[in-house]
Parts: sequence; structure tokens; C-alpha cells
Amino acid sequence: MEFWKPNNLLTCLNLILKTLSLWVECGVCPNYFITNENMFLGKVHGPFRKQLHGFLVHLIDQDFKYLTQIGCDGLGQALSEACSKQQTQPDALHTVIEALQRKHDSDDHCRRSTALYLPSAMRCCRSVGADPDLRDPKEKYWYDWAVVDARPYMYFLQHLVYSALGMEKHRMAALDNLFWSITQKRIMHPETCLNVLAYCLKQEGQLNLALRYLLLSLQLKPEHNAAVWQIFDMLNQRYHN
Repeated sequence: MEFWKPNNLLTCLNLILKTLSLWVECGVCPNYFITNENMFLGKVHGPFRKQLHGFLVHLIDQDFKYLTQIGCDGLGQALSEACSKQQTQPDALHTVIEALQRKHDSDDHCRRSTALYLPSAMRCCRSVGADPDLRDPKEKYWYDWAVVDARPYMYFLQHLVYSALGMEKHRMAALDNLFWSITQKRIMHPETCLNVLAYCLKQEGQLNLALRYLLLSLQLKPEHNAAVWQIFDMLNQRYHN
């Protein structure tokens, strides 16, 4: 749209904040690729959602008073300059906000109950293994992070999206690319990449192959490895089936 330009920074930022506030109020953040997937599910709900919505409303009402104090990437300074120039387009902004409000009021976005599942394969398993305080400081640094190589993670996300969209050819291509990316020599955090691959294989129904890669992941990193959770989940599914 015409007002999405650098000289309309305040208008664009106001639009983004009001859209986010609207989504928080509804309790839904539609996935960019799959609109019926709620990115807030299991993350933004209950008292925290109300508190976050109140914070956003207050932030908007303050006319960027707090945002101008942000030092990162010179954002605060840019906002201060924009405020001084008063380059806003309230009529255009009001029109867009009204259109967004009508869209959310007319469809069933606020009643969505599904979400893309970003699994525990991306996290360390805190309850299994040695006390993190006794580990090497360099290794302990990663304890509170969920880290995976960018390329395998990209193919993992592609597999999730194409699976949800029912695009079988693209889904299988993403899985093949995930296999290929894990075989590269300079891959970092290979145990997490193997966990991600195993998760995709589970979704494909290849449980034996998934288990093989989870066990390989545990060989690479026996402690604080989310592969344990996936193995427990597979055993639980087999028991109940």
C-alpha cells in the first residue's frame, strides 16, 4: 500500500502495534503461510494475554513515548525524528485498522484451535543428565538455548508447512533436503538436527527410522538431549496402540 514507505515510519509502526494489539485481544496470531494456524496457541493466553493487551494499548496511547528510548539499531532516534516531522497519515491508518477489525469480526479466526507444532526436539532435556553447574562453561553456555543449524531448520519448517498444506511433492522434497543438509561436514549441533529429522520421520509414519536417528543423537550427546522426550513419546504411542 502507498503509505508503507520509510517516510511514514510512525504510521507503519502504529499499524503494526494496533494489529498486534487486535490479535492479542482475539487470542490469535495467524501463521503467514497457513492462515488457520494460531501462533499464539499455548503461548499467549489467560491472565498473561490480558496483561500483554493492556501493555500494548498503553504503549499505543503514549504516542511512542517509550519507543523513542530504544537504542537498538537507532530505532529510538529514527522515531524521534519522525515524531518531530509529524509525518503521519491518520486517515489511511484508520481505514486499514477498520478493515482489519471487520475481517476479524466476520470470520472465525478467534475460534481457531490448531497451531504449527514446533516440537521439544528443539530444546534441551533438563531433567535428564548431569547437573549443568558441573559442566564445562563453554558447553553450559548452550544450556538455556534451543539451537539448530539454519539450513536444516529451514527444511524442517518447509516440511511442516507443506504437510499442513497437503503439498505432497514439496513435502517429500523438503524431507530429502533435510536428509542432505544433515550429511554436510560442517554442520553444527548435529544432535538437534537429528532430533528434528526424527520428528519429521515420525510424522511420515517411519517410526523405526526415526528411532534410529534419535539413538544416534543420544550417542552424540547423551545428556540434556530432547531425543529422550521423543523416544518416550514413541514408546507411549506404541503402548496405547
